[in-house]
Amino acid sequence: MSCDLGPSQDLYGGRKKERTRRRLPDGLHGCLQCKKALYELIVADLMPLQTRWRDLETRPDVVRDVLRTSAARGAADCQGDRG
Repeated sequence: MSCDLGPSQDLYGGRKKERTRRRLPDGLHGCLQCKKALYELIVADLMPLQTRWRDLETRPDVVRDVLRTSAARGAADCQGDRG
């Protein structure tokens, strides 16, 4: 059975698709193997985001400060547009 990595990998992006394609020689693996390879790439890419998320969950004051600062900057930008 030939597997061209499927449309779901097209959504994930060309660079990662090519890296996955190299890991699956000749594309002669079933879809489960391809899905597993894609899953591993996605999980590896999401790991830093998940780590950062867990860190910020323990520090809600930092999140509030960022939101407050961004809101003030946005309000100032809007005021500048009017004047």
